[in-house]
Amino acid sequence: ISWVKWDDVCKPKKDGGLGVRDLRRTNISLLAKWRWKLLHPEEELWKDIVVAKYGSGVVGRSNLGDELMTVNYMMILVSF
Repeated sequence: ISWVKWDDVCKPKKDGGLGVRDLRRTNISLLAKWRWKLLHPEEELWKDIVVAKYGSGVVGRSNLGDELMTVNYMMILVSF
């Protein structure tokens, strides 16, 4: 078994990595995308279901760790 740092695995192939996407960043970007869709005013059935299940607070902010992060802040995180 060869042990390799996750950072090295996520490097592009041209830089000696395996080209695997960073799962944390990918997850945050997908969550930000869904949050963005929730914030848009179009009426869609899936939005009504999410709000009915989790409450209207799911649209505004999300508690990630100890900080409250808005969609804009999550998008900034994804860009790094």
